[in-house]
This record gives sequence, structure tokens and C-alpha cells, in this order.
Amino acid sequence: MTQSHTDVLGVPVNALVALLEGGYAVEVQSADGTRHYVSVTLGLFQDGYVEVSGNGISEGDSVVVPA
Repeated sequence: MTQSHTDVLGVPVNALVALLEGGYAVEVQSADGTRHYVSVTLGLFQDGYVEVSGNGISEGDSVVVPA
């Protein structure tokens, strides 16, 4: 089965952080340099990216990716 979604937020898979209570988050860096974690719901995976959604993350946010 093949699926596709349009107009989604995608982040690199290695930006995902596993939460102790289950689920995943990403670390978002604000314009002032502060960082905070945002819980996300995962969607489709492709080519090293994953579809994410959640309160507190939106188009244009800077997501921290470990080096």
C-alpha cells in the first residue's frame, strides 16, 4: 500500500527525541536562542524525514538536529 500526504511539516528523523512516558518530541530553538521540547505525533517516514504534528510546532520553526 502506498500513501502520501500534502502540506505537512517534516523534520529529519534524527531530530526525534524519545520520551520516557512514551511518544516523541523535537527540540525547537526560538529566535532568542532558547530551546524547548515539543511533543509531536508522527506520520509518514520517507528519505530520512518524518511527518510531525503537535501543539507548539509550526512551519518555519528551527528544530535542533544532533551533530
